[in-house]
Amino acid sequence: IAKAVIKLAVHDDAKKAICFFVRGDDELELTKALNACGALELIDFDQDLAQDLSAQDPKAQDPSAQQDLKDLTLGFVGFNTKLQCYFDDVLNDGNAYLTGANEQDYHIISTLPKDAHFVDLALARENDLCAKCESGRLQIERGIEAGHIFKLGNAYSQKLNATFLDANAKSTPFEMGCYGIGISRLLGIVAEQFHDELGLTLPKNIAPFTLVIIVQNIKDSAQFDFANELYQALKQSGVEVLLDDRNDRFGFKMKDYELIGITYALIVGKSLSDGVVELVHRQTLKREKIDAKKARERCLQL
Repeated sequence: IAKAVIKLAVHDDAKKAICFFVRGDDELELTKALNACGALELIDFDQDLAQDLSAQDPKAQDPSAQQDLKDLTLGFVGFNTKLQCYFDDVLNDGNAYLTGANEQDYHIISTLPKDAHFVDLALARENDLCAKCESGRLQIERGIEAGHIFKLGNAYSQKLNATFLDANAKSTPFEMGCYGIGISRLLGIVAEQFHDELGLTLPKNIAPFTLVIIVQNIKDSAQFDFANELYQALKQSGVEVLLDDRNDRFGFKMKDYELIGITYALIVGKSLSDGVVELVHRQTLKREKIDAKKARERCLQL
């Protein structure tokens, strides 16, 4: 089965109806259709629009052809209109197709026109065959657009008089392009890739801090003094470290740590009296007991 999709193609100086043929179970991909006909925009086409277009510009479409569009089941046999037609590449593989007969309530089985112009028009779908090896299957995955690449042509190089000498020693403007990363999108991308049910699980190279030192009881002078001294020592050693010395409940501070996703946390708590602190790895939530005297040395290894 081959189906017809009619669009109004908008160009710089004219508008005209164009017919695209795709396989019956395929959908027309608008960007491919735009590239095929070189239009600036494609608008859904109907009889009312055709009549309006004809009234505004009789040369845009043959008035007799407008009438042919009404109530027709469109196909490529006996096509009386002057519509420009494009055929999807896949249709070139078949011999005959069931399509409209360009007459109300009629269909016909027929071969493609000899002068059919084939281009890639169909919307890609999951499980489509690879166009090259014809054995691989297309898999569709969700993604995030992290940046853009633009072809600028020579619009700016001409204005800037940026030229080079080509093989014929002729001064020629450069073909220019540019690219950029969407900085504001990066956090969303990172969050999608590195998270669990508790919050972010940031790797070291993109986390705002490598380590956060969490004081279990801020009113305990031994805990606070140890944490503060370790914090100052690590800062002087170039470690990206944060000290959580808020006068809040320990559980509340741990929830914040898990939500923000700093790569490591060093917990200074009751076990300090036994000469022990705990190192937590955010991605695995595994806890490692460390000799308090070797805490600085261990943190420098992270």
